[in-house]
Amino acid sequence: MTRTLLSVVLFMLALSAFAQQYDFAPVGARWTYSSRSNFPGDFGNYPRVVEVESEEFFQGRLCRKLVGIATSGLPDPLYVYSQQDSVFFYSEISGNFELLYDFGAESGETWTINGLNGANNTNMLTIEAGTSFSAAVGDTTLQFLNITFALHPLDWGLKIIKGIGSDFFHLPYSFGLVGLNSPTGLRCYFDGQNEFQFVPFPCDTSFIVSSDEEPITARPEISVFPNPATDRLMVLWDKPGSHLLFTLYNALGQPFRQQMLNPGANEVTLENLAAGVYYWQATDETGRGQGGKIVKDQY
Repeated sequence: MTRTLLSVVLFMLALSAFAQQYDFAPVGARWTYSSRSNFPGDFGNYPRVVEVESEEFFQGRLCRKLVGIATSGLPDPLYVYSQQDSVFFYSEISGNFELLYDFGAESGETWTINGLNGANNTNMLTIEAGTSFSAAVGDTTLQFLNITFALHPLDWGLKIIKGIGSDFFHLPYSFGLVGLNSPTGLRCYFDGQNEFQFVPFPCDTSFIVSSDEEPITARPEISVFPNPATDRLMVLWDKPGSHLLFTLYNALGQPFRQQMLNPGANEVTLENLAAGVYYWQATDETGRGQGGKIVKDQY
């Protein structure tokens, strides 16, 4: 009887593991991110590496154990499992597994990520799926899904990549933790079989580098303020003899406003823009660029 019961339990565990169709984050998978340091004196932007250390049962689920996340203010280790096109993570806030990704969501569909740890005790973020598209990364074509969400203390980037994750980080970040202009995002992914580089500079560099491989150091030449803003932005550019092309992008990454800037103080109007999150990019004649994020308030 005992042997029969043990066999049934093992069979059910194996069946449960098979039913999960686990195809997300194999053991050894590694993500490299750009992230601003939270420690005084560390002003550079340097890589953070998150890695799948092992596969193990956790809270009744066959999970992948992700380590290296705590340095970015997130739970460490982080336990995730996948089922078909969905990925779930264990939340220390709710004490349950919560839906994180829905790679199969159709345009207009929404899902809510619960059990987060955001500013002002915000523990959820509702994601709306936008358009999906395919793009070549190296020699491989990957599936991307544009995502949007309402103005919120939490941020998670502009898109998710099927089988890899968000273009920002594993879990949504709090604005207050990262800083509105912190260059935090996915640089590279490696899992033993696949290796993808999403940025035009080495994954392990301590700088954000432009297309001509000249470092943009931790002391930017461009200042954009106020942030949040209401009806206008001020852009300070202190390099004599140069001009900047200043571009604003919406939450889908689509450019909608461009303006040439001169050295000194420049005003960029935000009138007639809806409240929300926008992104900016400033590029000089040599191709060197700098970018960031702003929040447009209604009043």
